Amino acid sequence: MRFSHSLSLSIFCLLVTIWTVRSVPPQPPVRCDQTGCTVSSAYGTWPDRKTCKAANITYPKTEEELCKAVAYASEHNLKVKTVTKFSHTIPKLACPSGSDAMLISTSKYNSVIEIEPDRLTVTADSGVSLRELIDKVEAAGFSIGTSPYWEGVSIGGLISTGSHGSSWSGRGGSVHDHVVGISLVVPANSSERYAKVIRLEEGRDDKLLNAVKVSLGVLGVISKVKLSIEKAFKRSITYNFTSDVALEDIFMDHGKKFEFGDITWYPSRKTAVYRYDVRSPVNVSGNGVNDFIGFQSNPILISKGTSLPYPRSHLKLVKARGKCTTADTTLAYKKLTGNGLKNNGLLFTGYPVIGNQGKIQTSGIDVSCSWDPRYNGLFFYETTAIFPLPRFRDFILDVKKLRDMKPERLCGIDIYNGILIRFIKGSKAYLGQGEDSVVIDFNYYRADDVLTPRLNQDVMEEMEQMAFSKYGAKPHWGKNRKVGFFGVKQKYGPNFDKFLEVKNKLDPKMMFSSEWSDEILFGREADRSGDEKDREEKWRWYDRGAKIHHAKKFRNGACANCGAMTHDAKSCFERARKVGAKFTGKHIAADEKIESIELDYAGKRDRWNGYDTSQYCQVQEKRFQDRKMARVDYLIKQSPEDESGNGEDVPNTSSAVSYEPALPKSRWEEDVLVNNHTTVWGSYWVDHQWGYRCCLQTEKESFCTA
Repeated sequence: MRFSHSLSLSIFCLLVTIWTVRSVPPQPPVRCDQTGCTVSSAYGTWPDRKTCKAANITYPKTEEELCKAVAYASEHNLKVKTVTKFSHTIPKLACPSGSDAMLISTSKYNSVIEIEPDRLTVTADSGVSLRELIDKVEAAGFSIGTSPYWEGVSIGGLISTGSHGSSWSGRGGSVHDHVVGISLVVPANSSERYAKVIRLEEGRDDKLLNAVKVSLGVLGVISKVKLSIEKAFKRSITYNFTSDVALEDIFMDHGKKFEFGDITWYPSRKTAVYRYDVRSPVNVSGNGVNDFIGFQSNPILISKGTSLPYPRSHLKLVKARGKCTTADTTLAYKKLTGNGLKNNGLLFTGYPVIGNQGKIQTSGIDVSCSWDPRYNGLFFYETTAIFPLPRFRDFILDVKKLRDMKPERLCGIDIYNGILIRFIKGSKAYLGQGEDSVVIDFNYYRADDVLTPRLNQDVMEEMEQMAFSKYGAKPHWGKNRKVGFFGVKQKYGPNFDKFLEVKNKLDPKMMFSSEWSDEILFGREADRSGDEKDREEKWRWYDRGAKIHHAKKFRNGACANCGAMTHDAKSCFERARKVGAKFTGKHIAADEKIESIELDYAGKRDRWNGYDTSQYCQVQEKRFQDRKMARVDYLIKQSPEDESGNGEDVPNTSSAVSYEPALPKSRWEEDVLVNNHTTVWGSYWVDHQWGYRCCLQTEKESFCTA
């Protein structure tokens, strides 16, 4: 009885707090000043916590202006990245390479939405928001077959990352499988004015279209997207909160039976919430909406409860139990409110909730959410793994085994959304899923301090590594930490090579590539150890003497002496000209590459930082040659003379001599392999933790799962 009163009071406080929150628009992802532009995500920071810089940004409003922007970048050999109004992505898809890159924003490219009723298609500018498109289509008496659950995205952005809903029926739950045409702006040669628009149609340009459907922003700039639509229909939803017993045997039948069904699993609470979601005729009464709780403009009450840092040992158990109590409260609140469903648009009064497809299929609002960094809200990693259907059952069983050891260690997941299980159909897109698959999403929370782990973070990472390493799950392109993308090329097989073939054709100069895409797509850094990457980052220094742009005529604000834009006449290192470039307009100097190197405490105090190791090799080579010649001279002088007065033959010591230094032996045992591991502890480094390279586990003495 005491627990019941406490739970009721918690739910009441939560309700009161939610109604008192004031919504404000989200902050823009790009902010510029006199030194350049900074790019961030909707979460306020990137997984590696580093800042993304760019030289400038342009905001085209028409396709013609978009072409001009790409043409300018192509003509001047600039790196380009496309950013949207929302930047709702976790990986660094929108992060350019180098601070001299150019950004193209589609936030103002959102004026065109054309519906073709006879062809059942709708064409929209890439900057159009998902909610704007849905409302326009619904107003014309049609519906879009699927969409992601979160509506705070643009059409071009959600296509680029493979966003999806949940369905094994019809064209499936992935939005890109409903795409029947795309217009793409790509770089071109000078005869084509450095940029051109290619228009791809389903059935005519399938080879290119299958690559562009999930492009990751590395093939060009999406201008327009054409989607298939259908006659308007409604949806009927019922949530069944029940036990998770036999979940591993039920999930497949559930996905096949309900067209838009999904499952939310709360493992620590041993609860599964089955979503019974089917389509209904448009003439059925009902004006329900889906105002999903996780996407509401929530208070920081839950945020602080879900993101507790790792406590001291004597408080660990107390904090874990507190999380479990919060998980009980949250789950009870969701059950009481229908998880955000509202029968009449205002309140939840009971099941089923019936409403138009446009009000049920997606949720969210164009305001700040609980993860808004301005309000010190949720700060988390989101892991999304896509399983081949036959492997998912064993994954569920493994998570249950992990749960049964200590159920309270998974309460942190259950506080927010638990483990969301969705279903997507096999796709022809090269970076889509080649077979019917099951998708899971779960969040675990990051510390504000990079060196502070979260409570039970190791358990969440164990689940993450089981998914990607043991069961070979594929990552969602718009989510996940870098660990989720290891080995992605092998997981996609021949389709991956087909995608790269199209990329080389459309973007031969690699204008739209970045460090992130190079690493993931081409593996240029994936084969190097974590120590090598850390060492390279630590030794990163200014690119001495590098130039970024060579103008042909004098520009306002440039150096009056040499004509470069990156300094003024007082700071110019070039000798003073008799008549400056400002007046002659000739011999304009190139702009220097200006870099911002962010170093840690030790890096700022490293007196060897920036030292060129190749210079050391030259010094040692000269010393070796000097010592070798001195030895030859000494032997000649010391050799006795024969009767002819000539010295004895002196062996030729000028040839290079190879010395093999003896390796020092350690007093400790080396290369000791335990628990079926094929690599030693310490061979893997991620997020400031050591681990095993063979299975990517960071739990010492754990059993190898590779």
